[in-house]
Amino acid sequence: MNNLSFVQETEDTITIKGECTDGFLIACLHAIAKQIATLSPSHYQCKTPEAIRTLAEKKPFTKESKMPTHSEMVKALVKPGEAILLTLTPAKADLWHGATGVVGEAGELIDAVKKHVIYNKPLDLINVIEELGDLEFYMEQIRQNLGITREETLGGNIAKLSKRYEGLKYSDAGAQARADKEAGK
Repeated sequence: MNNLSFVQETEDTITIKGECTDGFLIACLHAIAKQIATLSPSHYQCKTPEAIRTLAEKKPFTKESKMPTHSEMVKALVKPGEAILLTLTPAKADLWHGATGVVGEAGELIDAVKKHVIYNKPLDLINVIEELGDLEFYMEQIRQNLGITREETLGGNIAKLSKRYEGLKYSDAGAQARADKEAGK
């Protein structure tokens, strides 16, 4: 069932044709990601189907079979919108909307601060209050979606930082050690 062929269409495009199980395809894509993490930038120059075959067979890369280009990797690894839509529920869409709102409003807040700090403009406190309110709005949307309260969120933050900063005293050592995190995470 796992019968794939690799056709180099252009210098930047390799088409994978054939049939395989989803598990096999996912294993190939994971192999690509793992190899990228272990190779030096010089390995990104190869544009040959042999590089993809090497990944599929989980062989180590050699000078003769190097990594595919970045654009090939992205094309292979990006999750198609259709696949995202198949598992998208109203609750997931609402959560995504809230998280996107937080990011957008955080960008607007940092822009106001940047203008003050970098361009030496007076701080637009009215705008800062507006953006902080927008952040609160979207964070509350997320909390409601997940069934948690603002008090739970703040309690979790207090517990985390109390572990990180003994006696509630800031230190660079505490910030670096991150005692609230499990080792290796």
